[in-house]
Amino acid sequence: MNFLKSSEGGFPKADVFHEQTGPDTILKKHVGPPKYQAIAIQFDPLMPKPLFEWIADTLAMSSVRKNGAIITAVSNHVEKNRLQFNNALITEFGIPTCEASSQEPGNLNLKVAPEFTTFLPEKGSILSTVGAKSKAWLSSNFRLTIPGLDCRKISKIDALTCKQSVRQNAVGEKRNPQLEPARLEYPNLVIYISEQFAGTFYAWFQDMVVKGNVDEKNERPGTRELLD
Repeated sequence: MNFLKSSEGGFPKADVFHEQTGPDTILKKHVGPPKYQAIAIQFDPLMPKPLFEWIADTLAMSSVRKNGAIITAVSNHVEKNRLQFNNALITEFGIPTCEASSQEPGNLNLKVAPEFTTFLPEKGSILSTVGAKSKAWLSSNFRLTIPGLDCRKISKIDALTCKQSVRQNAVGEKRNPQLEPARLEYPNLVIYISEQFAGTFYAWFQDMVVKGNVDEKNERPGTRELLD
């Protein structure tokens, strides 16, 4: 798929435990149950609708488990192998740093935690591409809007990553525990603006922080947009 830039992780691993079995000094080693690494991907903001909806549902605290696969192909789109994942939950979604002076391309970041994965050998099938190759999004193409504040001279916004923790729920005699969504954490929004253009921000700061008017009526919504 043309929107996908990179992917890593997802493979199983196991801890090694040591046990003293006798009077000698040699420790017996045991392999513990499998653990499955998170899958991290980077992708273009122009993403397929199902991925967009999965992220949106997660941020709306309506977590949905998904099955899927990371497919590796050779240059002529013939499938080489695939890492199939099952019952995955999104654990991180990140928007990169936006900076007005930058000419660097930017990608969104996503981490998912699967309950288990399976590595499958090549099938030799030819993969179809999804859509035309899009032009890279530049991290300088952004807009911040906060009602009542002058955001036209924002020079930079730090990267923002939302994180959802998951907990393991052992089910019967199953070797792989079921993953359940837990707390969703939103980071602070950090922006940079020249002092000469920061008047409306300073007035808001004076009212909320210095004067202590911190009730909900003085809080403000906002929108961070990535522009083509």
